[in-house]
Amino acid sequence: MDESKLQIYQNDENSAAAKLQSIRDRMGEKYAARIAAAGPLRRAFLHWRMQHEIEAEIAKAAQSIAARL
Repeated sequence: MDESKLQIYQNDENSAAAKLQSIRDRMGEKYAARIAAAGPLRRAFLHWRMQHEIEAEIAKAAQSIAARL
């Protein structure tokens, strides 16, 4: 792999990591107040739902990055 392709790959990898962290932060902010105010059963459900939404957002981001490669 030549230097230019390696640099592009590393930039995409860094971009993907930043996008993943952004998704996690945004979902955490969205659910933080709800989780804090919820009872135990509702809290468990909200954690599950947040995880499901994070996975969906990650899948979308992965498709976007794969399309660019």
